[in-house]
Amino acid sequence: MFTVISLCLLILTAGCHLFDSTAEAAIPTATPTARNAQQASPTAKAKNTPTAKHTSTAPTQASANLNHQPTGTIHLAYDASAKTLNVQGTVNGLAPNSTHTLQIASDTCANPKPTTGQYTLPAIKADTNGHATFNTTFKNVTGGIQASGLAINVLSNHKTGNRTEQVSIACKNINNTHRSTNLQFSLGPTAAPNEKATGKVQLGVKNNSTTVQISARELLPNSSHAATIRMGTCQQPGKVIYDLKNIKADSNGNIHQSTTFKNASNLPSSNMAVFILANPTNTTTKQDSNDLIMCGNLRMTQ
Repeated sequence: MFTVISLCLLILTAGCHLFDSTAEAAIPTATPTARNAQQASPTAKAKNTPTAKHTSTAPTQASANLNHQPTGTIHLAYDASAKTLNVQGTVNGLAPNSTHTLQIASDTCANPKPTTGQYTLPAIKADTNGHATFNTTFKNVTGGIQASGLAINVLSNHKTGNRTEQVSIACKNINNTHRSTNLQFSLGPTAAPNEKATGKVQLGVKNNSTTVQISARELLPNSSHAATIRMGTCQQPGKVIYDLKNIKADSNGNIHQSTTFKNASNLPSSNMAVFILANPTNTTTKQDSNDLIMCGNLRMTQ
């Protein structure tokens, strides 16, 4: 009996101990592996953009001041011991291949028809560009270069065209109040008809046309004058690119004229110059028809 009771107690004690034991279940936490997710974004391919080439823009406007022609520089040198007077210099803006008289006269530039020269140089001859050079020495000159009352003149060539006699086309009064033995000066306008004229020229390109506007003053009233635009400069003229035919002064000796050339939309990028002649294009003598009275080098603008 005792044995049975002891066995029951052992079984009961073991069951209670088994009931009190707690088993902890390990619950694994599912930790997702982090992935480097790449976002697919389309990339624009770089296009080969052509490099803009530099192209010079052709000029669309040009202008010039018209100044008296011919021009020149004169040098006088007196040698008291040798009693000589040397006269040398250059004249530009003459008619190509023309021949002219150059003289020092007891007169002033206010006289368009100077008196007989006190010193008359041998005829000066222009080259194909209208340039002339000279160098002459006069002997037995006493008293040096006088203080005043002298003028040096370049005369027109022949009695042709609009002119009925030789007139002064470039002149300078000689002022030597200090009685210098060396003088240098520039030739300028004269009182002869058309020989003190000045003006302006404007060129403009628009609608496939080129318009040339000329204004001038102090010309002979109602006179006609050949006008051209040439390649080159007043000093080195080239071929004619625009022939303006004859331009005509009004009764007051003024010109305001506009000429338009169709299908002429490009101005040359090189030098151009405007030439105004003393006479119209139908003058019979070649030299007289090329007698230049005004010229201006055109300045190009965009």
